[in-house]
Amino acid sequence: MRILRLTLAVGFCVLVTAVGSGAGQAQEEGEGPRPPGDDAEATTTDAASEPSQDDALEGGGPALDPREGIEEILITGEQAAPTFEDQSTSVTSFDAADIEAQNFADIRDISGYTPNLEIKSAFAASNPTLFIRGVGLNDINPNSNSAVAVYNDDVYMNSPAGQLGQMFDLAAVEVLRGPQAGAYGRNASAGAIHVISRKPVGEYDGRVVATYGNFNTLEFQGAVETPIVENLLSWRGAFRLNRRDGITENRCGGLPQPQPPFRCTGRSRFPPLVPAGLKEQVNDRKNWAARGLLRLEPLDRLEMDWLLNVHGGRNRGDALQFQHVGTRPTYGGGDRTGYRDRDDDLFAGAYSRTGLEELDLFGASLKGTWRVGETTFTSITAYEQNDRTINENTDASPEVNIESLLRNDAYQVSQDLRMGGFYADELEWEVGAYGLWEELNSDNEYLLLGNRLFTQQFQQKTLALAAYAQGTWEVLEDVSVDAALRFNWERKQFDLQALRCNTQNDLCDPEAGGGEGDTWAAPTGELAIRWTVVEDLTVYGKYARGFKSGHFNGGAVLEQQLVEPVAPETVDAFEIG
Repeated sequence: MRILRLTLAVGFCVLVTAVGSGAGQAQEEGEGPRPPGDDAEATTTDAASEPSQDDALEGGGPALDPREGIEEILITGEQAAPTFEDQSTSVTSFDAADIEAQNFADIRDISGYTPNLEIKSAFAASNPTLFIRGVGLNDINPNSNSAVAVYNDDVYMNSPAGQLGQMFDLAAVEVLRGPQAGAYGRNASAGAIHVISRKPVGEYDGRVVATYGNFNTLEFQGAVETPIVENLLSWRGAFRLNRRDGITENRCGGLPQPQPPFRCTGRSRFPPLVPAGLKEQVNDRKNWAARGLLRLEPLDRLEMDWLLNVHGGRNRGDALQFQHVGTRPTYGGGDRTGYRDRDDDLFAGAYSRTGLEELDLFGASLKGTWRVGETTFTSITAYEQNDRTINENTDASPEVNIESLLRNDAYQVSQDLRMGGFYADELEWEVGAYGLWEELNSDNEYLLLGNRLFTQQFQQKTLALAAYAQGTWEVLEDVSVDAALRFNWERKQFDLQALRCNTQNDLCDPEAGGGEGDTWAAPTGELAIRWTVVEDLTVYGKYARGFKSGHFNGGAVLEQQLVEPVAPETVDAFEIG
């Protein structure tokens, strides 16, 4: 199947922004990755334009004289805090042009362009599973915390339900491989993905991109920016809207009255009827997201920069319908389901339940940076919440082998405090502390074989705290040492109850349950030595140790399934290059 698109873009622009290292190029170690605390923007300024206080502060020095003929000014970092650009870290970055050219819709799309990165999801708009260099967690339950940390504008997204929603009007996306054991918000044993939005810069700017394709595909993206108070307060708003008809035929759709499953498949083993009025085309797309940024720019006498980020989104598209390709085509013997789709049409199936994947997202963050002498302080305060309901045809068939109604909601509050600067000319340093609180509630129903209903409710509370320090020491003119040390402390409380019910008599019996809590603590860190042999050649050796806390089984519904937590994960990584 081929999806065709026609794109129309209109807008006005008085400022050109670009970030990154090119179309999906992997920066080699030591070529300048930016940690999540340091959003990078590159601005092209006309030689006749006046330098701003913003340029002077962000560049870490006095404003440039436009008469010197400078046509391009590269600004790395929105703050004057150390960026650790020369540290030995393997990173793949995409700038704004790359993202727009490839039409990335969410972070799953970048995996095809990033070495060692795998992102997949069993759902349409939520809960991805992420792997870097083969390290990750293959768990789609809402309480799973990946070994790959996802950041949206410096804010760690603990809940997987909210990790796919902010891929629009971006300045850059960065994928950092290997344990992130230093000054990142949350400990990550495999790597990190950082999504960086375009920030207001105090100029008028606007753009709209419209795309139309087959299956009535409609995609709209847009942004508008305007100064509110010149050289003081500015605002930028952006949005993305996606609509598409279903691309998969449902052979059980449009029936005038309840019918036996063989009307869809030719034969059937189980008696429940296929409901009437099911959708004839499934796997459609209906979602939107929006973001508003309000920026208080640096003042003449008070070197401060504040950014308020308010964002949200909604998905009302279909729950993902799968293709059933079972291994046993017979209807007797040991095959319990008795169904498989055998027409080799990947875009047609027989589905007895068609429902939505409802997802509501909201979040806000306040980031402030201020400089006192040679020291820069940074504060990032954030709140995120999500509410999700999925009506899923889990067995991908017209029969009631297993059908699921999944409901969960979560909120998190996080705080990141940093302080950094320089000591003499040889040492660049940063210290900080991080805290996160999350509360997750889940209420699920699983209908098995027509009349067996399992209900499951659980709650998980997470408290994560960390303190860290990192620095770069220039031992000799061509030899430097990068070091980081971090201490992680986490507490999780998990309470679960599951019942087994008979839908014919409404009798229920306890199946699984209990409450468990545990605390984990561990130090992490990294050490790298770099030697610049000649101007364009650097060799390095690096050791990093990553940590991910213990995990509870959010899918437990049977008595024999474990509720006790699994042990934490640690990763020791060695690199030379």
